[in-house]
Amino acid sequence: MKKIVVLGNSIAAIRALEEIRVADQESEITVFSYEAHFAYRRHLLADLLEKDAPQEKVFYKPNDFYKDKKINVIFDKKIGRVDFKKSRVITEEKEQFPYDVLIIADGADKFPEIKGVSKAGVFSLKRLSGIKDILTIIPVIDTVVVEGNSIAALKVAAGLRKRGKEVLLVIPNEYLLSSLIDRDPSEILAKHLEESGVRIVKENSISEILGDNDVKAVRLKSGKVLAAQAVMFDEVSPDLKLFTDSVLEIDQRIPVDTGLRTNLENVFALDRMVKDAGLDGWDDCEISLLSLAEQGRVAGCIIGGQEASFSVPSRLFEVDLLGLDLTFAGRAKRHADTKEWSRFDSQAKSYVKILVKDHCPLGAVLINAGILKDKVIRLVREQSPDIASLRDCLFEDSVDKCETEIPAKLPEVTDNLQALAENREGVS
Repeated sequence: MKKIVVLGNSIAAIRALEEIRVADQESEITVFSYEAHFAYRRHLLADLLEKDAPQEKVFYKPNDFYKDKKINVIFDKKIGRVDFKKSRVITEEKEQFPYDVLIIADGADKFPEIKGVSKAGVFSLKRLSGIKDILTIIPVIDTVVVEGNSIAALKVAAGLRKRGKEVLLVIPNEYLLSSLIDRDPSEILAKHLEESGVRIVKENSISEILGDNDVKAVRLKSGKVLAAQAVMFDEVSPDLKLFTDSVLEIDQRIPVDTGLRTNLENVFALDRMVKDAGLDGWDDCEISLLSLAEQGRVAGCIIGGQEASFSVPSRLFEVDLLGLDLTFAGRAKRHADTKEWSRFDSQAKSYVKILVKDHCPLGAVLINAGILKDKVIRLVREQSPDIASLRDCLFEDSVDKCETEIPAKLPEVTDNLQALAENREGVS
């Protein structure tokens, strides 16, 4: 009987185990969880801050799933080391768990190396444990500093603001979401958040957390000191010290091939543990639930003896930021092989950008796009050459940029919004 050991109770890992169980009901499966929780949807964590939502909504599977699939989840053991040569995981209590297959899907958190980061009141915004901990102190704090420039960071900042807290969003870049969007839509986001009470500090970072045992303030790289009672970090990387000085190849994270294999044939890596392996769009996997599930499916198929290869699924996620509707579909940033059609209305806080190649829509960024939103999303999903059907509603009034020639006539397209709604994914 095969033994499968999993480090990390993530969605990608559980999807892999689910796929394995389709063909293999007998292998012994053991999962080590780095939190006292079953696998959960990271993209829903900020919703717990916005309102008194039941925590059950964030979990990926019901609790009885693990029993039904004969998956043994261990919450109370810390890993001491992994012996790759003898294929065994060893706990800090010296218990040994031999494996035939090892899946590395998560790791302990490694916060930025700054003074004071271990004080009470410092949390990871991508951990359910961090969200639950900050919820316990919400009634007694006034100000929270959020450091990060991702969708997750913006959602957390918006959620804290909805709870009436003063929020300071610190980003290292010149503008919001600079890895995803261009400056024009970013300016809409920044203006809206600031009007809603979120203070944005650009081109800066936290250099020190001040206070005795608890957070009292932060000192920024610029030298400025900001009073706060809590700090939430987005850029919390997995700690790879378990794997240093071992035969497992490490390069910031763990390199894998298109089958999610590491340099060791019986060791797979998933989710936040994975380093770009030259796959187009791989960095986008961290924010797509669909991509995480696809990683797990591919790894599970291969472990179960089937052939499979990972490719990045078409991305779609939608976010409400204090009343601002933000949507990403497919490719979000312009590449050398694409042109763009865009329309920008600063007064209406509206922005539509469609990335086009050979008159085929590859992606779009939409802010407060109204009735145009569903049509654009469908065209991107279908990669339809009928994008000219958007001409009248997109360009009939003012147009800020139009860098491709629009075909004179193409057939009108038919909406299928119900099918679209059933396939939508959120942020992971």
